[in-house]
Amino acid sequence: MSVRLCPVQVAIRATAVAPERLAGAMRRPPVVSRATRYSEVFPPWHDSAVAARLPDARHRPRSRQPRPAKTMTLRTTATRRLAAFLTLSAALAACGGADASDSAVAQASPIRTASVTSSGVPYGVQACSKASAWGTSTARSAWVYPANNRLAYKTLNAHGDTIMDYASAGYMGGGVALPAPSATVTVKPLGNGRDDTQNIQNAIDQVSGLPVGSNGLRGVVLLVRGTFSVQDTLTISASGVVLRGSGSGTNGTVVNNTSPLQNGTSPAVPTPGTPTGQTLLQVGGSGGRYALSTTANVTDSYVPAGALTLTLDSTSGFHVGDAVLIQRPVTQAWVNFMRMADLGSGKNWISVGSTLNTPRRIAAIAGSRITLDVPVSDSMDATYLNPPGTRVSLYTLGGQIQQVGIEHLRLVGVPRTSYTNNNMLAMDNTADAWVSDVVGDNFTSGLILGSKASRVTVTQVALTHENNGADVPCKGAKFAEISVGGTQVLVDRSSSTGAAASFYYATAARVPGPNVLLNFKGTPDTVCGSSSIQPHQRWATGLLIDGATLAANPVSTNAYSIDLTNRGTAGTGQGWAIGWGVVWNSVGAFNVQAPPGSMNWLIGSTGAVMPQTTEAAGDVDSLNVPVAPKSLYLAQLCQRSGPGALTRIGY
Repeated sequence: MSVRLCPVQVAIRATAVAPERLAGAMRRPPVVSRATRYSEVFPPWHDSAVAARLPDARHRPRSRQPRPAKTMTLRTTATRRLAAFLTLSAALAACGGADASDSAVAQASPIRTASVTSSGVPYGVQACSKASAWGTSTARSAWVYPANNRLAYKTLNAHGDTIMDYASAGYMGGGVALPAPSATVTVKPLGNGRDDTQNIQNAIDQVSGLPVGSNGLRGVVLLVRGTFSVQDTLTISASGVVLRGSGSGTNGTVVNNTSPLQNGTSPAVPTPGTPTGQTLLQVGGSGGRYALSTTANVTDSYVPAGALTLTLDSTSGFHVGDAVLIQRPVTQAWVNFMRMADLGSGKNWISVGSTLNTPRRIAAIAGSRITLDVPVSDSMDATYLNPPGTRVSLYTLGGQIQQVGIEHLRLVGVPRTSYTNNNMLAMDNTADAWVSDVVGDNFTSGLILGSKASRVTVTQVALTHENNGADVPCKGAKFAEISVGGTQVLVDRSSSTGAAASFYYATAARVPGPNVLLNFKGTPDTVCGSSSIQPHQRWATGLLIDGATLAANPVSTNAYSIDLTNRGTAGTGQGWAIGWGVVWNSVGAFNVQAPPGSMNWLIGSTGAVMPQTTEAAGDVDSLNVPVAPKSLYLAQLCQRSGPGALTRIGY
């Protein structure tokens, strides 16, 4: 059974108190205590992870202070489960019943479904046996495998580090169908090569001025079939705006980027993750700086990768639903431990004194412990982080926009030369957004998602390159077809064809997961042939490459196509680019290394593994034998939200 949640229902699930107390809570207003207070709309969260994984010791960080006497107790007896379920049903009725309108649900919470079956337990393997998620293989990974009708996770070490749950990646936290509102404003091309920039921008501005509806949307700018000419950047800087074409085929909506700025006056120098050239579509709010308030120190001696809970020196001022920023310090001790302290003159990995920031929300509070809505993608070892230690702060993010979509368009750049530097779409300071059914032809960079882009779905985007000039260099710095600097980003069923010496997918610096590249297909050009999926900058964590299929390099038989490694002195000292990454059931040529105190996994994948010469090898499991589940992301999503979640995203 699929259950729609309103805030009081979310509070019930988050508090995890006895059912006899829940009935009393239902008679009070929803904002009554620390456990049910909401300062902002509550986001999607892994209630299956909270309900099922908290009791597992591998997900409980070791605390350096005595455990509080009053701790959260998960009620697991059949009687209490039934009572809790009946109470949830009563709450459902109070919110409008199982047939409550989408608008009512949207007003209450972005959560659309709960991971609860009619028996009141999270969905198991049997319920999630859809071929799209599970496949037909009988092979199993040693690290994630079915046990007792659930996905089980093997820990890496005594600390409890494990492969994380990636199910919260994507629009609205995963498993939510993209909106399909009706057109508000229709724009026709002027024709004869005349510039359509102002007409389209005026329509965007008109919709941006409309009130936000109950579904979070203002309206849709519809570009009719035909060919548009755009000489300047189109900008969306307000929430609730959708730019929609009438199809991504050649007979649909074609937008030609005619800006003369696409080609510079000197050879282009790419910087993956940063829009350095001319940009056709720009999406994002102004500002984008964290404003911190109430702060507490993390007192756990070790927080494992994949954990959901943190112990704080004080939870005063924190409430369920609050947005929090986990600030993991970059200390000299940690840089030394990573062997990144001496990369040579002019080479600096990550500056000591900076922080690795992870935005999350609080799903539950019990004594001095908080439960997060999404697991952490990196471990936190106090041995190397104190002083000053990891901190957790309430935050606001100025100017961030939400509910923005780009869909059903064919966007065309110029034939590439060594001087070309053009970006199809750059998005930052945006949450709960999507890019769907878009073809981008002849752009040096397809999609650039900045550090403040979160809960974004990119689906069925095809990046093509039909005209690579003879002067395009095959060596040196590369552009990125897709670069990701934010978190909870899902890139699904997308592709790159014919890119010359580019990264298919790259990460920016200091990127927290979960981020997912699902069912991606890559084909390099026939001249350079050196395209690859490669975390590029400094220390991204929690990337899942799930079901990628990369064509062989036509130029070299010794080249890798998926690379999770130490980049050493490349660039200005990019060093370790990735930790806690997973390559799952993919096809290509692999270079996977294990950073100090971390791991990268190659599981169920087919292809050659490059020999390791300078660093320890990552874990290689079931090489050339695909494993079940077929897709780790889809299996995790199904277990959290049920088979309907897969249907809603097209599986």
